[in-house]
Amino acid sequence: MNEALTLLFSMIGSANGVENVQNWFAVDPAVAQRMHAATRESSAFLQRVNVFSVMEKAGQKIGIGGGLTAGRTNTDNNNRRHPHAKHNAVAIDYVCRQVDFDHAISYNELDAWAHQKDFANLVNQNNELSKALSLICMGFNGKTFAAQTDIVANPLLQDVARGWLQRIREDAPTQVVGWEPGQIGTTAKPVKFGDAQAFKNLDAVVVAHHNEFIGDEFALRPDMVVLCNRKTLGDKYFGYVNEAGTKATEAKAANDLLIANKQLGGLDAIAVPFFPEDTLLITPLANLSIYMQTAGKRRKVADEPQYNRIANYESENLDYVVEEFDACALIENLEFVA
Repeated sequence: MNEALTLLFSMIGSANGVENVQNWFAVDPAVAQRMHAATRESSAFLQRVNVFSVMEKAGQKIGIGGGLTAGRTNTDNNNRRHPHAKHNAVAIDYVCRQVDFDHAISYNELDAWAHQKDFANLVNQNNELSKALSLICMGFNGKTFAAQTDIVANPLLQDVARGWLQRIREDAPTQVVGWEPGQIGTTAKPVKFGDAQAFKNLDAVVVAHHNEFIGDEFALRPDMVVLCNRKTLGDKYFGYVNEAGTKATEAKAANDLLIANKQLGGLDAIAVPFFPEDTLLITPLANLSIYMQTAGKRRKVADEPQYNRIANYESENLDYVVEEFDACALIENLEFVA
């Protein structure tokens, strides 16, 4: 084993309190929490949603706050005060299931990094970034839990976990627009917009569904946003720039608008990696959570010379949770009609 590999294994072993990382080991909960934090820090988007470390494999979701709690109790005759839940208590629990984040680093890659003083940290950062991108991709595309996943048939990890959008489709179908009633996923009912349609543009689509679907206790939250595909957002702002033509003043105003603060329907619009096209999700980012079980993290790092690589075998128990369904509206099958 060369010096770089020895150093890498030593660093991983020291961080986890184990002597031989080439044997399977359960990651200590405190270490798991730090690793969860590192994964979150590697992605600007994950820093804005919740990544909760939970002790139990299954339990009740946490909620984002909302609902009415004010009241008064006459405590005479031993009447007692009964605190209300500050969020909408919907009987939907979380269940953390195993997801594997296995990856390999070739000897050539390792050699290219080995001259760096902190090459071990570079390897770790690469690992955390890949995991963060996988978490985001599953969150918006995951539909099922397959016993044997197929990356070729499901390149967006559709069969690895049930993500946020699928949770809404299955657990709160009344918050989904773009399908025939009771036919989500089978019979599309496009949400059309354009000059000749009831919705003239995407801004009108957002305003109408924000008003209709978001509960009163959440509607005016300052952190309410619209999540979308970057192409959806780009199409809207391309129109502003294109209409400006070659007129300097209008072109500058259009570009300033493009750079400054992208919005849809008066809400901040966020283009997220791997978000489906022709889809909008109206919700506070605090409404989206990933629950990761601290006691469910396992790891093994192996030298595999037969493949000219080292392999990192790592698994997490996790679940995607939408904290309050009344705080979201999922709009699918958007269709522009000229």
